Amino acid sequence: MSGVSELNSYLEETQQSHLVTWAQYSSGPPHAPVWTIQCKFLGQVLGTGVGPNKASARDSAARDALRFLQSR
Repeated sequence: MSGVSELNSYLEETQQSHLVTWAQYSSGPPHAPVWTIQCKFLGQVLGTGVGPNKASARDSAARDALRFLQSR
């Protein structure tokens, strides 16, 4: 299961899915961008992912956010 799916499942179970937002940025040349995606919960960055495509960066950010949320 992807990090995004796991995070969504957790947030739905805890009725908090409406509290998450995403921010995405790219850098580097157009033919080889590097994506940075942040997962925010109530405006606080809980996870940041960096990767060669949006999907891998978002998955990494979601996994970081989920670890944080499960540890509180």
